Amino acid sequence: MREDIRAYLRREPERQTRAARFFEGIPEIEDDLGDAALDAQFDAAQRIAPSEAASSLLVVRLSGNSIRDGWIDQGMQDAIVSPLMQEVEYAAPSAVRDDVRLGLVGVSTGSVLLHYRPRVPIRSAEPEQLAYDVHPADSAVLRISELHDLLEQEASAATIASAFKEDHALLRQTRKLVEALDENAVNLSTRWWGSNATRRKSVLTRRGQAHGLRLFNAEEKDELSQVQGMVTGLDISGIVTVTGSANHKHKVDVGPERMSDSEFVLGARVFMLTKRLQEVDSVGVSQGHARYKFIRHLTQPPLDV
Repeated sequence: MREDIRAYLRREPERQTRAARFFEGIPEIEDDLGDAALDAQFDAAQRIAPSEAASSLLVVRLSGNSIRDGWIDQGMQDAIVSPLMQEVEYAAPSAVRDDVRLGLVGVSTGSVLLHYRPRVPIRSAEPEQLAYDVHPADSAVLRISELHDLLEQEASAATIASAFKEDHALLRQTRKLVEALDENAVNLSTRWWGSNATRRKSVLTRRGQAHGLRLFNAEEKDELSQVQGMVTGLDISGIVTVTGSANHKHKVDVGPERMSDSEFVLGARVFMLTKRLQEVDSVGVSQGHARYKFIRHLTQPPLDV
């Protein structure tokens, strides 16, 4: 039982007596009461009609002082739900992202309960695979649940960076989600009923959000970088656009006083040493676009680009 409920009961001895009689013989629930009730609802439905068993279903529960009577502001919903859905997509291989895209299929009472299913609800096993249905959304949702749990457990930056070192796009969406939850003072819990009867629950409370904000707080880092290519843009503020191989563009701050340099002419090819400035958080994810500051021209002729 949660400590706030215990405190409520302690204030009036009669409350404790009535509660003891009411809960006599019922196992103590350590989980959030709303989440426990939700689990019981689906379990009961499955016992009555096995065909009603939840499958490939994600139930998102939003709670907090800013949510009353199941009402949520449209702006708050967009700010929270959008990065959560993007998390699931980026946690899946690019080839199946259309299949795992989640869509809203129901809303129920109890704080705010949003029900989602994948765009393609069933994917049958290939002939050479084991003979049961699988769905890539299973692994994707389990992946983001793992990440949310690490934040809730206040795992170290090194632990998260190691576990998600190839998932920077996913981590960027998690940062957006954490910021939106914190800004709106909302707690998030998710329940996943997988296609193969796998169940997974996860929470991201104020504790996990605060830890996430610390981890995703970026600091600017710099390094020397060589930039070469064709001058394709000039701005009187002192920004020179250099387009290199594969049409990559770098905006280099050379300062207004250097705009008259003979090297900075539209169509000219340049080769220069710059300082590359990039904001990077403690889990190694870059944020925003890199900035380049001119140091000097290099004498080595630029390579063909």
